[in-house]
Amino acid sequence: MLTLTLVSAGAPVASALANTARLNDQASTVTDKPATDTSNNGNSTAKPTPTPAPAPTAPSKHKPPVASIDPSKMPTGIPTTFDVPAEPAIGEPGSRIKLSSSKLQNPKSSESNDNTRDLGGYVTADGKWKIKANRLLRSANLSGLSADDIKILQNHNVRHIIDMRTKGQVKSKTDKVIPGTYWENISILGEFAGAGLNTDANGDFVPNKNKPGDAGFYNHQLEFSASATTGYNKFLNGLLTQSGATLFHCSSGKDRTGIGSVLIMSALGMDTKTIAKDFMLSQTYNHHVQYSWLKEYYREINTYYTNMPNYLVNGLNFSKHQQEVLKSKYLVSNDKEERAYPAPKTPSVSVPSTPSTPAPVKPDNTKPVRPEASKPAKPAHKPTTKKKVVKVVSVKKIKKVQFVHLKRHRAYFYDIKLKHKVGFTKQSKTKWRLMKRAKLQINGKKVTYVQIKSPHGYHRWIQLNAVNQIKR
Repeated sequence: MLTLTLVSAGAPVASALANTARLNDQASTVTDKPATDTSNNGNSTAKPTPTPAPAPTAPSKHKPPVASIDPSKMPTGIPTTFDVPAEPAIGEPGSRIKLSSSKLQNPKSSESNDNTRDLGGYVTADGKWKIKANRLLRSANLSGLSADDIKILQNHNVRHIIDMRTKGQVKSKTDKVIPGTYWENISILGEFAGAGLNTDANGDFVPNKNKPGDAGFYNHQLEFSASATTGYNKFLNGLLTQSGATLFHCSSGKDRTGIGSVLIMSALGMDTKTIAKDFMLSQTYNHHVQYSWLKEYYREINTYYTNMPNYLVNGLNFSKHQQEVLKSKYLVSNDKEERAYPAPKTPSVSVPSTPSTPAPVKPDNTKPVRPEASKPAKPAHKPTTKKKVVKVVSVKKIKKVQFVHLKRHRAYFYDIKLKHKVGFTKQSKTKWRLMKRAKLQINGKKVTYVQIKSPHGYHRWIQLNAVNQIKR
């Protein structure tokens, strides 16, 4: 068995949450961020049986399970190490749905899809509930589906398809149409898809400078970028109103799709060991992932949000009530009866009291005084609509090795032109190295910025007065 461990943890990265400036999807065609995948042998999945309807009102010998999952009280620590799981048997949670477009079934297939599976059967941390079969399917791009593949997915009751790829990727390899389904594009990577996280000497983005699929990719683009928080919020909210099965996918079905599964299973109440197993099954099916990437993803969440439940509520704006609704739609009891998870009560809304009928009052015949019209006061200053214009005056490399700490609540940026904001700094003991010193003119005003480098190798630009130099 292969054991993967955490690599050197990177420096914390400030959140660019959904309430920051929205980023538009990049229209240019880019490859999936992770490295090129190869295919693996897989098992076929038996034809699914429909989920039994909840029992009628007749009394039962067994008491129905009580909805007792409280995400805030669940352990959120992720295992230190995790073995690559063995391939599940047919019908077991995580077993592969065999499609003819896979390399195993069709070696000549140009579009391998060996990573399609049902989340049905995964059990919650308390052991009382499990995900319904044929409701949540994860997959890779559907551009190579055959007619038989389409029938297989129809047999799994697929009604809604969420494509998490960029517009360029969608255009390059368009999904095959599955009759009777609704297709929706929610780009998770957005504007920064295919762009490196580091910058060149001019502070501009350098495409593909970062290694594909590394931990930094998970932190910056799948966790804290505005396109990711907005996209995953829309994805989770959409699941609250869907009927039938929802199939969600990206290019290889392992990174954007993998994090989508992490969020769903976290909201439904699975423990981190079960979540890690589902994530690592992509490696079992020869779609490369590393456990260290998932650990780094959790480390950043625990650093800024304490735990995953807080991240769902405060980072993705997916409330506890919405999580309860999600459970009522996708969980059933973990027994033969498979009772539906009880729907939450609708939040109470205060009803205004009916005002009492006032006693009639005799009209006053005196002539009313006409009020004088008051002129609105003029604003003290006119609102500023001028755009920020940044001009680079000079850039000098800092030769002497110097380290700094970042002050709290200070804006910092990916690029020297200050066009792409990372977010705001938070309290941290991380040492950033000073790399360059730049003199800028912002709307004619001279300001000094410095380029800083994290221990993990990320470069950022921040105003000089926002750093504290570490005395050696």
